Amino acid sequence: MAFELISAIDGAVSQGVLSLRSPVVTKVMVFFTTIGSPQVMVFFTVALLVVLMFKKRTCDAVVVAISMAGGLVSELGVKQLVQRARPENGLVHASGFSFPSGHATMSLIFFSLLIWVFKDEIENTVWRRMFIAANILFFALIGLSRVYLGVHWASDVVAGFGLGLCWVFLTSVCVRMRGSKKSRHVRR
Repeated sequence: MAFELISAIDGAVSQGVLSLRSPVVTKVMVFFTTIGSPQVMVFFTVALLVVLMFKKRTCDAVVVAISMAGGLVSELGVKQLVQRARPENGLVHASGFSFPSGHATMSLIFFSLLIWVFKDEIENTVWRRMFIAANILFFALIGLSRVYLGVHWASDVVAGFGLGLCWVFLTSVCVRMRGSKKSRHVRR
């Protein structure tokens, strides 16, 4: 029953997206889907790791590495477990299984961690809020681009965001727990 409801919603969203397609919007969506591609995400992640290591923020670098690696491994594992077919006739080529969206998973992890790592360095409240909003907009548009381009169902993207959020939450909890253990040892 639940799967039938999800499939019906996915079909309705896909049909609705068809009516929104235009050459200009398609170019914008291809741009955002490219940002969320595995190659670009790997490049951005390596660049972020280099910056963090240069700044001697080893703990943050470890969090980024574990989150991105964990997100990738779990996303690929779920794809193999579920083996959901992609929508037909996408506007761009996509291979492999559909559920969950790897673009959505990895972009949510990356851009959320970018917020987590750098937001406190931005002293101006307006600029900090713009930085946070821009990062949220990036992963949201990457997820939307996957549905718009017809290579994922809406539920694939929602599941990808959920999986990414789990990794961000898991790593942030681990960092907080580690930090509280360190502060208890320092007080003794």
